[in-house]
Amino acid sequence: MMKLLLQTEGKLLLNHVKSSKKQAYATIGFSTLFIALIVYFLSKGVWSVAPSLSFETVSSLFSYSCLLLMGMLVLMGIPQVFKNLYSSLDLSFLFTLPIPTKQLFWVKYIKSFLSTPLIMFFLFYIPFIVYGIRVHANFLFYIISFAVLLSTVVIGLSLCYLLNLILVQLIPAQRANELMTAMSALSGIIVYVLFQLPNFSSNGEPFEKAIAGLPLFPTWTPFHWASIAITSSAKGSVHAFLPALSIMVLAFLSILLSSSLVEKGFRTGWVRLSEGKGKKRAKISSSKKYKVHHPIVVIGLTDWKNIKRDLREWLVFMPFVFFLIFPTVGFLKSGATLENLISYKDNVWLGVQVFFLFFYALFNGSMSASFIAREAETVSLIKSLPISSWQLALGKLWISWLLPFILLSTIEIVLGLFIHWSALQIIGGILLKGILTVGISSIGIWLGTIGAKHNPNNPQNRLTFGVSILLAILAYVYLFIALIPFSLLNLPPSFKVFADELAGSGFIGFIAGLVSSLLSFKMAYPAIAYLIAIALIIIFSGGIAFLMLKLSTTRLKKGIRVAKIHSGSTLGCQSYKKSL
Repeated sequence: MMKLLLQTEGKLLLNHVKSSKKQAYATIGFSTLFIALIVYFLSKGVWSVAPSLSFETVSSLFSYSCLLLMGMLVLMGIPQVFKNLYSSLDLSFLFTLPIPTKQLFWVKYIKSFLSTPLIMFFLFYIPFIVYGIRVHANFLFYIISFAVLLSTVVIGLSLCYLLNLILVQLIPAQRANELMTAMSALSGIIVYVLFQLPNFSSNGEPFEKAIAGLPLFPTWTPFHWASIAITSSAKGSVHAFLPALSIMVLAFLSILLSSSLVEKGFRTGWVRLSEGKGKKRAKISSSKKYKVHHPIVVIGLTDWKNIKRDLREWLVFMPFVFFLIFPTVGFLKSGATLENLISYKDNVWLGVQVFFLFFYALFNGSMSASFIAREAETVSLIKSLPISSWQLALGKLWISWLLPFILLSTIEIVLGLFIHWSALQIIGGILLKGILTVGISSIGIWLGTIGAKHNPNNPQNRLTFGVSILLAILAYVYLFIALIPFSLLNLPPSFKVFADELAGSGFIGFIAGLVSSLLSFKMAYPAIAYLIAIALIIIFSGGIAFLMLKLSTTRLKKGIRVAKIHSGSTLGCQSYKKSL
């Protein structure tokens, strides 16, 4: 029966590829090229440094590689496994058939393995092959490294399944939508704990200790077994077999452990989630007063209410939390004190402004694009609404800009009170970033009208892959240009000495020379420099926002298409029926 199920999955995949549009082929090709470039540069780096690395350094780097592989699998695998187990539309049909639940589980497991985990395996194994060829490793190295990396992938995937099968039994069924958010948050926490493992035994960053050849893990950890097995096999030593066998046994046990919860965690969990997806209707009070707002305000408020209803929408802010946790933990571990920050508060202020601007470039565009994709169900009604395309674009712009602005501004105010920034620094920094980020949000609005997609099971991902890459590029190009007047406004004249030292040929030298020229002008005409910088920031951000909104309204008038993505399809159910 499993063979028939796997054959059906293969046919479904083949039919899906055949029926895909040219845009889907372009996305697959771009993704393949992107992965190939990563492998190429990793392999090139390994080839160049491999002969100069000592045995101890190689051993530490191998253990760190296994840690990195495990962490990336858990981070990306937990949410994907959840969708594969509980959000596939074919499950409502498959569970009615006389097929053992464990067989369905193993089909899902194999299907999951043949996607991201298999790609991650080759992403790590190919540089290992390059290393073996470069140092003329024993033939045993290629076999042992293959077995160890494959076992690491299996352990990571089994851990993803095990956590999903456990957590689905702990969260109430009526919180089915929030379960996806919990899974993603859990994956982030687990990855953070994994990367802190090397710090539990000694001080220092993992990669720095790996380069220095220091042991990263205690001898009882699987990562230490993996490094001993791989490094010993490179010399053809028999000492490679025992640790390799140990990690393979651990992989087998992890599979058994995850499969032991199938009956209650898979079928019963799916039933609980399906029953809990119904929502209670809110009681409408007849005494409630309603106020008529401007259409632009109504559009923004409608999106805000949609966000409040679904906790999964807030998943987009999760990287904010982790990027705040990591620097805080690093600061506390470094031994620095608050007094150290206060003594350099002006330099810290400047660094925080640039740091927050990069945050805005990372999130503002994707958030504003997602607000366009939210209209997937009503896109055909946009032309019939008593609002103009300009009002719709403005309504989407102000709410998508406001949410991250409020979050980061609050963080900046709290940080400023602790570090004793002046009121002018706090208010000026907030206003400056508020003006600059309008342009980034407007770019997201425009690209949202081009490559928006809608997946009800993954609402935080509302942009096609190719367009999301284009958004990241445009956002950082915008930020790079915006940093020119920003530098003129905020860099102190004393920074000119440092810029002069870096000025010269190359891209870095060109930027340093440009900064030096701007600071020279600022030293000669300070008042004029400040006025020009402020005017350039306003004109640049406002001009980009106006241009992007005009392009967006043009596309909205013509009509936009939002790609609807489903975790499964009725075609799949029909194919199962025909095959079975």
